[in-house]
Amino acid sequence: MRDWVTRHQRALTQALGCSIRDTDFSDERMEDLLDAIGRAAVGEALEEQLGQHLIRVYALPTDTARIATTTVSVFHQPDQTNLLDYGHSKDQRPDLRQFKEVLSTLDPVGLPLCSAMVAVHLKSSAKIVT
Repeated sequence: MRDWVTRHQRALTQALGCSIRDTDFSDERMEDLLDAIGRAAVGEALEEQLGQHLIRVYALPTDTARIATTTVSVFHQPDQTNLLDYGHSKDQRPDLRQFKEVLSTLDPVGLPLCSAMVAVHLKSSAKIVT
């Protein structure tokens, strides 16, 4: 482990936000670390602390969002959700069950915001699966 740490010392130092030495990863210290992480409170605190260095927030434009739909044909038997049904097929396959896929994105970056599967024939009691 110490050899690996030596090769990745710079990346580890940047990711953890503190100076890393190869001696920090001796067998004895690794054993102590694994014992500590095994306790729920320590593991949660460690994930929270590491996550603060890994998550970035960007100011994205929010003026324009787009939504697009398409039908997806499948070889599938009926189920209790009534999500799959026969309908007008853009793929020229009216013999196959299908559902609609809905995707919303943020322009101009194309960042996906939300995706949903909806029934082909929307009724007042249609179910949406997100």
